[in-house]
Amino acid sequence: MNDTENSKFNSISPSAMSLLETRSYTSIPFAKEFFEIISQHNSTGIKDGNQLSRDIIIRIMHFEARYRSIDQGLQEIGSKNILEFSSGFSFRGLDFCKDQSVQYIDTDLPNIIETKKFLISELTNSQPINLHLQSLNVLNEEEFLETISLFKTEPICIANEGFLMYLNAEQKEQICAIIHKILTKHG
Repeated sequence: MNDTENSKFNSISPSAMSLLETRSYTSIPFAKEFFEIISQHNSTGIKDGNQLSRDIIIRIMHFEARYRSIDQGLQEIGSKNILEFSSGFSFRGLDFCKDQSVQYIDTDLPNIIETKKFLISELTNSQPINLHLQSLNVLNEEEFLETISLFKTEPICIANEGFLMYLNAEQKEQICAIIHKILTKHG
């Protein structure tokens, strides 16, 4: 890997890397494969030799259950148009796009999106046509509305896993108002 490709991994936050590493011990689609690519250049050292501590095993179970509950909810809703905001190193969109009728917009900060584009091209040699990787500041209503306009049909579904805990009450109100406005208009 050259220096430019290597620099993509230098901007990965420790929490994002740790979560991807935790997911690599689960059956979550693509987690292990993408962690192996990234860990060649960056590691959090969650694993101590060949032993995983009880706390780590509980953490792994928690994050897999959280991930699976989002998947189950999305499947029950049955929307073919899904926007996941602040997705980090979740590759749920790649998995959902195995169904060619699903349009999936996977969003996060620009550096995360660029890294995901690189990782997906490394693993798949291309990006599925119905998976859009898009940078998005979720607190910017205009940017959010522009991103939603990428969907060709309605209704849409908006998903997130774990991001809201990083926001204060005012920011949560702001994002909820944006999402309410979007879902009122687009189902």
